[in-house]
Amino acid sequence: MLKRLRNLIFGDVDPPTLSFTDEEERAVQLGREAHARGDKKNPFSAGTPRHAAWKYGWDEEEFKAGMW
Repeated sequence: MLKRLRNLIFGDVDPPTLSFTDEEERAVQLGREAHARGDKKNPFSAGTPRHAAWKYGWDEEEFKAGMW
């Protein structure tokens, strides 16, 4: 479920192909809003170590150390 939500938030999946509950739809909307704001409370916001580790397969510690 998290992978589906993450893909939907970051636009990697065509939304009409998926069906979500109202709760999942709300989570997706909140994630999109946080991503648009660059909210650092969202660990997958662009520019955070976790986002880079998730998107590019980098090790989070290497990212923090500037070894990327």
